[in-house]
Amino acid sequence: LLFFASLFVPLQSFKTMEIQKLLSLFARHPGVKALAKVLQKDSGTAIQLAGLQGSSAALVFASLAEKAPEVLNVPYLFVLDDEEEAGYFYHDLTRFLGDKQVLFFPSSYKRAIKFGQRSAGQEILRTEVLSRLSSGSLPLFVVTHPQALSELVVTKQKLSEQTLSLSVGERVDIMFIQETLLS
Repeated sequence: LLFFASLFVPLQSFKTMEIQKLLSLFARHPGVKALAKVLQKDSGTAIQLAGLQGSSAALVFASLAEKAPEVLNVPYLFVLDDEEEAGYFYHDLTRFLGDKQVLFFPSSYKRAIKFGQRSAGQEILRTEVLSRLSSGSLPLFVVTHPQALSELVVTKQKLSEQTLSLSVGERVDIMFIQETLLS
């Protein structure tokens, strides 16, 4: 599916109100309507969008979320070429949709500092993505890169077994919490 002339949208120059107008404008574009129709068929066919420059790819999917939210009944995974490109795409999507719908799935390693060392912060982000995916809350957009996908992840069953849920006002033995967290 090929559409859209090259379009560069510098996000820094847009305010929130202008972004909503831009999303509305893009949602009326015939290409977005055609993409919504193809996605509604759920045929499993690979779709390639061409001619998208700068922030316009993120703008297309954000406007799709505005135009046809019914096609967003499954999580969408965006795999970009590398971590930097994925970071820019993630930033653009969060600028359009907010950070509740868009998650970043990073590699769990600190590649820039010392190769092979795990980063606790990035492991937390990975766990958050896996938890949100297993909870089934939609719509959900996950942005990542090949290096992050090549790492093993915990199974859905193991994640649910190892999850400790607490609620406000609940009394729990501190030793139980300590043992659970250590395991």
